[in-house]
Amino acid sequence: MNNENSILKEEKKLQKLQEYFIYYLFFLVVCRSIGPYSLINPRFDQIIFGIGAIYGFLLIVAEFIMVVLKKKKNNYNIWLIIFLIGLFLSILINYKFALFSNLKLLVWQAIYLLVVFQVGKDNIHSGRIIKTLSNLLIIVWTILTTISLGMFLFRFSYAVHLTNRARFLRIGFFDARLFGVFEDPNFSSTISVVVILLIVYSLRIKKGKLQSFLSYLAIIFQLAYIQLSGSRTGLIVLLLSIFVLSFSILLNLDFWIKKKYLYKWLGSLFSALIIVILSYFLLEAFKYILSLLPSVLFKEEHRILKDIPKKDGGKISLERSDVENNSDASNGRLGLWKSGFELFKTNILFGTSPKGIFEYAKEVLPTTFIDRTQKYTHNTYVNVITSTGLVGSIPLFFFFIKSFFMVITKAYGKAKLFFKNNYGMNAQIVLAIAASAFFLNDIVMVNSVGSLIFWLFLGRIYYLSNNETN
Repeated sequence: MNNENSILKEEKKLQKLQEYFIYYLFFLVVCRSIGPYSLINPRFDQIIFGIGAIYGFLLIVAEFIMVVLKKKKNNYNIWLIIFLIGLFLSILINYKFALFSNLKLLVWQAIYLLVVFQVGKDNIHSGRIIKTLSNLLIIVWTILTTISLGMFLFRFSYAVHLTNRARFLRIGFFDARLFGVFEDPNFSSTISVVVILLIVYSLRIKKGKLQSFLSYLAIIFQLAYIQLSGSRTGLIVLLLSIFVLSFSILLNLDFWIKKKYLYKWLGSLFSALIIVILSYFLLEAFKYILSLLPSVLFKEEHRILKDIPKKDGGKISLERSDVENNSDASNGRLGLWKSGFELFKTNILFGTSPKGIFEYAKEVLPTTFIDRTQKYTHNTYVNVITSTGLVGSIPLFFFFIKSFFMVITKAYGKAKLFFKNNYGMNAQIVLAIAASAFFLNDIVMVNSVGSLIFWLFLGRIYYLSNNETN
């Protein structure tokens, strides 16, 4: 009995430390998502992320000690443990390629799977933690997108080549795309979709007039950024989110009570598809209006003051030159995916290792597209296959597939959890980030806002699924 009380007391302390860690990690990944942050001395970044790595690793050690010595129940997911072992083996086999960077990545990946995911899944305060984090994300992202939209209105642009990065740092409105204050418009537009979902679901709770007005305004700002960013990834994820939410609402209408199950599903799917098509055209019209705003809001003297040529004084072009003048609709992604599979074939079992992919490509397959461009695969799932081979990809993909079917059955099956305890909100946010991962390197083997949200909210889904009767 005393041992049980001791475990409970220590577990409460550990859960509090885990909560503080989640907030600290949020601060870290938000910093890295901001473009101008790259202008700060890299040493500062190394220090604050080093502190985060030590903090997270100590939490893993503390949990392990409680499991081994205090007989605390082991709640780790076996497939994620196997993935970490596979990742370690990939790094070990490919020790010649970026060993130190790979080991740091392994520590961080363990933190996301054994701390962040577990907080969402097992921490009794996970609901409050997610609510606090969601409010922080809404406030921070709305401020950042507002500043970015201001850059568009004033046609502010700045680009600089930094020695610690392969590409230019672009800030503001650059090459017909709104980067704004963000490091990458594809990542940031995906998080804008997440923010929209958080606000939409929060509107189900009655708010004051001012709070409701600010919420709707924040949604408009996020939509504006997604459209001006020129991110096709963001647009696809937004339309997918509209489809899932529309389908879920339509499926629960009283209209279908006396209808056959098949008619209910087909009718909801077809109606949701129509809503998505209409949404696309409305978003395109919104984009056109946005392109006219600078010339509408500012008079002739502003154009002269900003040294804007007369021919550019009207509508701003939002046609991306890298897309419009490119015969490859994927903008090089298909070539990178193909190259990733070519590298995978050279070491099917263990892959290239995550951080050693460029060195590996140069030594083993120097003619491949990845070696020539020095770009990652721009697809999380291809990246996992290429980097970790079968030892890493099989357990991780099995976990993802298992999780997907769990969400479908819990959300739309007998339990009908979609509109209970924010289950649908968590599921939609995880789905949005998972969908964006088909076009970005996110979720695993990265430190990003998307990765933090994905694993924390997925953990919460597991918590709600395991406690559906409460």
